Parts: sequence; C-alpha cells; structure tokens
Amino acid sequence: MTNEFKYRRIEGGICIEKYIGDQAAVIIPSEIEGMPVKAIGDRAFEYCEGLTGINIPDSVIEIGAGSFAGCTGLINVDIPNSVTVIVGGAFEGCTALTDINIPDSVVSIGYQTFAGCTSLTRINLPESLITIGDRAFAFCESLTDINFPASLNEIGDIFQALRRRLNCLCVFLHNVHVLKERDELLRILNH
Repeated sequence: MTNEFKYRRIEGGICIEKYIGDQAAVIIPSEIEGMPVKAIGDRAFEYCEGLTGINIPDSVIEIGAGSFAGCTGLINVDIPNSVTVIVGGAFEGCTALTDINIPDSVVSIGYQTFAGCTSLTRINLPESLITIGDRAFAFCESLTDINFPASLNEIGDIFQALRRRLNCLCVFLHNVHVLKERDELLRILNH
C-alpha cells in the first residue's frame, strides 16, 4: 500500500508528497516506515480525477495547498479530528463534493479552499474555527447551508460569485473582523 505514495520525512513523521496509485477509494496509511503520517503535501492528489473517496488517518495535522485540487470525481472525504489547518486550495475544483464536515480541531481554512466546488450544498464549520481565507467558497454555486461559529475572528472575501443562494445560521458574530466585502457579508447575514 505504501508503494502508491511518494513521501518524505518531516519533523516528527512523514509527509505524503504524491499519490501514484490508481484506486478510486484511497486509505492513507497512518504510518510509513514506522513513522506517523503527519501531513498531506501540496498538490499530493491534484487532478486525480478518478478518485472518489479519501480516508485520512488521525495522525495527519495538515492538509496542504491544492492537495485534492481538481479531483472532479471526489465525493467523500473523511477529515479526522487531528487536522488543525486546511491550507488554501486544498479542495478547489472538486466538483462532485456535495457536503463536508470540518472537524472541531480545525482552526484555519485557507484561501480558495473550496472554490469551484460546484456541487457543495452544505458545510459544517466547527466552533474551533478562527480564520477563513479569501475566496474560500468562491463559485460554490450550489451552497445553500453554512454555519458560522462564534469563534471566528477573521473572514476574508469568502462569498465571491455566491450571492443570493446562501442560508446562514450565524452564531452571534460579535468578534469577527471582516477583511473584504464587509457590506456584502452584512447584507447576506441580515436577510
């Protein structure tokens, strides 16, 4: 199973650098060479269009930039409670992804993380979330339900090309600093 991955050693474990297999449903091992898999590297699964499901082990703490970008067949992602950061563009262009639960461990969602996920209808954001980067949900044409937790401190320009479809359940956003498009966000939140 480890022969399906190119990887490198990092501090305290292993980073998956590239998936070279051809399975539709992939289970990332929790250990390689006796070391825990700690990260999914930048663009590790990028454009694996036949990928339909991914199971990430609870040893992983970071999902890198563009890790699953362009995986147009990806329907199911199990993100474990160990992940704290989902870096920009991680799931950009995953057009078959319909819903996703972000675990309570995640504190940051980066730039364009879910941009272009045109089938995404629902996203559950955890109470641990502090920052959402610019364009995180840009061009998510089917997104109708999103829950903003009270823990948010920073929201970027997350709604580009996502105007009238959104039903927000916003839990008292008294400490949020909106980085861009403040008036647009307030208009959406007040409807």
